[in-house]
Amino acid sequence: MIAFVRALPPGTPARQVTERGLRRLTGLPLDRQVARAKACLPGFAAFLTSSVEPATARGVERAAKRCSGQQR
Repeated sequence: MIAFVRALPPGTPARQVTERGLRRLTGLPLDRQVARAKACLPGFAAFLTSSVEPATARGVERAAKRCSGQQR
């Protein structure tokens, strides 16, 4: 999510991505975060396919599980 927000071009309308909306996403499990972001954030799906390597995506998923206590 952070990389996506940082990659938004200057002049992106403030209503497109809000802190409140991102907070709702970050409270979800990782798989649901991604699915919801693809549906709600314009350009998120394209961002994922263009900038995230498979190994990196797996690493992010493992880190998220560790942080949430799902994996020990």
